[in-house]
Amino acid sequence: MYNIRTGRLSLALVLMPIAFLLLVLSDKLTVLSIATGLIGICSGFLVSTAVTITSELFGSESSGINHNIVITNIPLGSLLYGYTGSLIYVDHISRLRYEDRLDERATVCFGRTCYYHTFILWGFISFIGLASSILLFLRTKPAYVRYNQKQGSKQTSTGDDF
Repeated sequence: MYNIRTGRLSLALVLMPIAFLLLVLSDKLTVLSIATGLIGICSGFLVSTAVTITSELFGSESSGINHNIVITNIPLGSLLYGYTGSLIYVDHISRLRYEDRLDERATVCFGRTCYYHTFILWGFISFIGLASSILLFLRTKPAYVRYNQKQGSKQTSTGDDF
């Protein structure tokens, strides 16, 4: 059985939009914990597999440069997520009725309702990432199949079956 890392990447990313969907649909603390854990697991998997997938897709000659470009997206994505989340939060606070505020001086919002639209946006962005990884898998699968067929024919011709 051959190993297609881009396929495993797609499988791992399936949980990310599901986690954001859980955050949108439920206001229970256990669901919040489970969804946060799923997002953390998916993010960790992305960081850990980025090195091998980058070197497989672009070659090992310039893997350092390519990997640095890929890794640069982590802080850029964090900035984008944080900034859009804060913009949506501030917009939500500005729409709060005076009676819904904590006190007359505070403009603080607590709970899922404050981040509802943020979770929807992040879930949509995660879904786009999932769709992109599936397209990457479909595009690279024939190359992996050809490579593994060549490797299989080399092993049978040399007698190395272990």
